[in-house]
Amino acid sequence: MRRKIDWLFLIKVNSMIELEFFMNQYPKTSSSYSNSNNCQICDQSDHKMSVLYPNCKCTDKCLTRYLFWKCKSTEQIVVKGINLHNSTTQNKEWKNKLSYRTFYMYFKKQWIDSPFCNWQLFNTPPSYSMSNCPIESYNGKIKTHFTDRTKFNLVPIFEILENVVKLESSDSVRVEIPELMLRDA
Repeated sequence: MRRKIDWLFLIKVNSMIELEFFMNQYPKTSSSYSNSNNCQICDQSDHKMSVLYPNCKCTDKCLTRYLFWKCKSTEQIVVKGINLHNSTTQNKEWKNKLSYRTFYMYFKKQWIDSPFCNWQLFNTPPSYSMSNCPIESYNGKIKTHFTDRTKFNLVPIFEILENVVKLESSDSVRVEIPELMLRDA
């Protein structure tokens, strides 16, 4: 199942030269695929725009992707992207700093490289993931739709109790309570 990507707006340029100048600050990219859609850049939607989805090639495991919208009539280009370079560089910094190295090794061993299991986190909020299992992140979505979060009223409970007592009392044999017991109560 494909998930929707939340693209972040980066820049709007007017030519391929400006795009190349802008992309020089980012690592080299390779286009994984492209397609043609109705133009969303211009006010007129009677012409097409090309859509490119390049991937970053700075490392083999880089997750950074870009989205280019290029209007075929005005040559304007809108660049959107998911910039994950900051998180990878922060991980490298943590790994290289001596004071953070032990925590980095612990975190990598416990939460990234280890098999999924149920670690309990103290006082976690409802539907908060308590392990490194990705399935647990769906609990919040499921609970929001299928959990009845209404507060119960005591009046219907007492009405049900009254009906049960009436039913049981009509079927059962009457028992006489001595007057002495009634006075003591």
